[in-house]
Amino acid sequence: MRINKQIVKNIALRYYKRSIETYYYLKSRIKKSRYKVLSEKELRATKTSDTIVIFGCGYSLNYISDEEWDILSKFNTIGTNWFVNENFIRLDYQILSEVIGRAEANDRRAVKKKFAKWRSEIIKKHKANTIIIKIDQPDLALWANRMIADHVYPVGRKLFKYQEIRTKKNAFYPPSDHPNILIQGPSSLSVSLNFAYAMNWKNIIFAGVDLYDRRYFWLSYNQRRDIDFAADLPLNHKHTTAPKIVPFIKKWLPYFEDKGVNLFTCNPKSLLTEIMPTINIKDLKYKLSSLKLSTFIRDMTYDK
Repeated sequence: MRINKQIVKNIALRYYKRSIETYYYLKSRIKKSRYKVLSEKELRATKTSDTIVIFGCGYSLNYISDEEWDILSKFNTIGTNWFVNENFIRLDYQILSEVIGRAEANDRRAVKKKFAKWRSEIIKKHKANTIIIKIDQPDLALWANRMIADHVYPVGRKLFKYQEIRTKKNAFYPPSDHPNILIQGPSSLSVSLNFAYAMNWKNIIFAGVDLYDRRYFWLSYNQRRDIDFAADLPLNHKHTTAPKIVPFIKKWLPYFEDKGVNLFTCNPKSLLTEIMPTINIKDLKYKLSSLKLSTFIRDMTYDK
């Protein structure tokens, strides 16, 4: 009987990948004793405001003034992906799922460099109390588990673990009511949004979630990311996740409305303006109580 070598190779690689994932998952669970792992009750006690700002990584963050950053600092803050690169504001929570791209996965130097960069950012003074919201699964969080196992995240810091549910094609998943189970939609933005919803923040503000282009705040205006998944597209082309994430959030709006949760974007150019109102940062002190998501979407049609 002839054996197909390619099939054997693929099976061997699959088992090797699974063994590596399992190794770092188990190692991270052993090393977690060196961190302060929060319970859901302890996590909820860290809220200091009824409003949270979800930060994306869009270039528009560079246009926020010092006065506006000071206003935003009055609220709780959460960063997605590489928002950890910021030097703008106190960071309360940071989502940690995957920070290494496919092209880097087999490059030890690239991985080491990215880990060193992430660590250099999280140890900065204004992130000393940042709570890491970490995915806790072997098959979906190889790099997040490895960062804990290898103490890339500083020992002694606080973290909260969650299980991630990834949406399947054409399937709808409502937002989870518990922060230890979060929905991963077309992008990690949905994880942050679900986290804010599950934690019962009454006002959710998006900053730096532009979607109309593919520029990032920590790079120069015409610089591409070192890992560009759409290098053939111009930088002013809409973000590759935009066609999926905007309709995805739109389907969640009835759940936010029923819970009395208001969503806003502070970038008037953001593609999120299609599904939520814009608010001027300088008006945040008094307009939050008068603007309601239900008012904005009353004339909208959305899929239930």
